[in-house]
Amino acid sequence: MERSCLKTLELDKIIARAAEFCVCREAAAKMRALVPLEDTDEVRYALSQTDAINTLLIKNGSPRFGGVEGVDAIAAITPIYFHLPPYGIAEYWNDISAAAPNTDFIIYNIPQLAGVSLTQSLLEVMRQNPRVIGVKNSSMPVQDIELWKEVGGTDFVVMNGPDEQFVSGLAMGATGGIGGTYAVMPELYMKIFELYNAGKVTEAAAVQHKVCHIIYTMCSAHGNLYAVMKEVLKRRGMDIGTVRKPLTGLAEEDFPIIEDVMAQIDDAIARFC
Repeated sequence: MERSCLKTLELDKIIARAAEFCVCREAAAKMRALVPLEDTDEVRYALSQTDAINTLLIKNGSPRFGGVEGVDAIAAITPIYFHLPPYGIAEYWNDISAAAPNTDFIIYNIPQLAGVSLTQSLLEVMRQNPRVIGVKNSSMPVQDIELWKEVGGTDFVVMNGPDEQFVSGLAMGATGGIGGTYAVMPELYMKIFELYNAGKVTEAAAVQHKVCHIIYTMCSAHGNLYAVMKEVLKRRGMDIGTVRKPLTGLAEEDFPIIEDVMAQIDDAIARFC
C-alpha cells in the first residue's frame, strides 16, 4: 500500500484513547467496537475519498450543508477572547447561518460569559437574515427580553436563559425557556410554565422559589453544578458520565448534598405537580 499501516496494537491504543473522550457510555462502546477494513482496495478507496475531501476543505472552506438532519435550529454565542465590533459579530453569525441555509438560527446572548452583549442595533441587522428566528437570552436583566421582543416582533422567539428567573422572563414576554437545570427537574419547570400561562402567577412564583433553592443547594457543592446534575441523572437511571476538565468533579463531601437535592426535587414534585 502507498501508506504505512498501523499495527493492530497501535490501532487498539488509538481507539481506546478516543473512547476516553466520549461523553456517554453508548458512544464509547461504539468507538471501542470499531474494526479496521480487511480489504485493501476498500482501504485505498476510503483514503482517497478522505484526501479528496481534505483538499476541497483546504481550498474552499467548509461546505454548505443545506439543512441539518434532526436539528431544528443552530444557536451560537459571540466569538470569545477577541471582542469583535458589531459588524464583525454579524458577519460571524451570518457565516454560520450561511453554512446551513435551510436551518433556522438562534442568537445566544450570554454576555457574562462571552464578554459581549447583544444590542438592539445588532439584532436589527441580524433580523435581515430570514433564518434568524429568535434569541436565547441568558443576560441577567429581564428587561432585555422585552427589548428583543420589541425588535423582533410578535412571532420572534425569545427564550429565557437564567433558570432562577423563569417566571420573571415569562412576565417580560419570553416565549419559553432553555436551561441547564431543566434536566434534573423538568416537571417543575413545566409546572411553572403551565401555571403562568393559566394566569396563576403567584402559584408559579411559589414553584420558582423552590426551584431557586434547589439550584442554590446544587451550587453549594465542591464539584461543578453540572457534575452534580450528572450524578443526579445517573442515580435516576441515566448515566451520561461526568464533567471533563477544567470543570471540577465531585468530592466525597458532595454526596450528601446530592441526596439532599434529590429529596428536595422529589418533595417539590409531590407538592406542586
